[in-house]
Amino acid sequence: MIAGCSREPASLISPTSCTTLEGVPVNSRTFSKFAPLIAIVLLFSLLVSACSSGLSTSRSDDSAVGETPVAVTDDASAETTSGETENADSSDDADLEIDVATDDADPENDEEPGPADERSPVELAVQQVKPAVVFLAVQVQTTGPLGMPEQQEGVGSGVIFDEEGFILTNNHVIEDATMIDVVLPDGRTFEGTVIGRSPERDLAVVDIDTDEELPVAELGRSDSLRIGQSVVAIGNALGLPGGPTVTTGVVSALGRTIQGSMGQPPMENLIQTDAAINPGNSGGPLINLNGEVIGINTARIQQAEGIGFAVSVDTARQFVQQVVDQEPQPFIGITGLDLSAAIAQQYQLPVDRGVLVVEVSPNTPADEVGIRPGDILLMLNDVEIETVQQLQSALTDYQPGDEVTLTLNRDGSEIEIDLTLGESPIVR
Repeated sequence: MIAGCSREPASLISPTSCTTLEGVPVNSRTFSKFAPLIAIVLLFSLLVSACSSGLSTSRSDDSAVGETPVAVTDDASAETTSGETENADSSDDADLEIDVATDDADPENDEEPGPADERSPVELAVQQVKPAVVFLAVQVQTTGPLGMPEQQEGVGSGVIFDEEGFILTNNHVIEDATMIDVVLPDGRTFEGTVIGRSPERDLAVVDIDTDEELPVAELGRSDSLRIGQSVVAIGNALGLPGGPTVTTGVVSALGRTIQGSMGQPPMENLIQTDAAINPGNSGGPLINLNGEVIGINTARIQQAEGIGFAVSVDTARQFVQQVVDQEPQPFIGITGLDLSAAIAQQYQLPVDRGVLVVEVSPNTPADEVGIRPGDILLMLNDVEIETVQQLQSALTDYQPGDEVTLTLNRDGSEIEIDLTLGESPIVR
């Protein structure tokens, strides 16, 4: 019954509202002197009164203990009241059983995992791929200022895509390497050997010879990517200790063509992303939220923020088939750019669709038949070509040595050129 006691009487005692007590005049000085004692007396009186009231109520009806008061009309019969009492008793018994069952329940089953315990899609994707992302320590022999040989060291990343120990990385990471150390996130270290590379595509395959079980990342597809799709870049940024670095972003654009650095040929059909790609990230995977590799990180624009590029996994897969599976890939010998209305307007081109030829590699099938920069490829045989991705997909139906007919727009006029496909070059 303590909970029912009120603290209101204490608030009524104030020098301005109380002038007498039991008929004795009380001035402000007298009140101040006895105010604490008066408050205690009043509070104790109220407490005794409330407790006495509760005691008399409980004695008046022993059978009503624990019941909720029920309003009964004047014409209600005793039988009805008795029934209600029995129902109330039954209800109390049911409540008691439920309480007991609840008390005996396993508290662990009652606890549901909170949001902090749930893994995000990014975490799940990284968990799948990160064990297969390797650190590459590369030694390159160069010529010093005095003509003496010097050893230089570089770092990069790669991703294991086959349980036999094959690793995808960038050509510029391992080019001219005299020694390659491959370090897995679990600390294991192996010596790597380059078995094939393509400067034009900035791709290379490194092999590690081991019978140990290796983590493997799954190669996805890049032909179904969407602009705005979430992606994750994984790599050994700046060669920092502690394992691979993870950055997130979106697919900013598709089918990009950029000029290679330091005399390298242009690279085409690239994925543009705003996921941070820093030095040391080169050769690492760009993945989707399903944990599939959809690109190989390759370059960034130093003069801009949030602009990085990755070689599409479809391009990488064709290279892998050529190097690992020994399947020759058809080759024309051009570097192309997806044509758009904006580019056509900027350069005053006669059409706004197709693949604009930006470079023709020397001594290639395209060079031999006279294809030149500025030509716009419209069709390969009877297949319309609007993007570099479509051109690469169309070429998968042919083998080196097959003859095809290319439809080009040159200076506003359409021409047809017959061409014998060559074999895509690789360096072993």
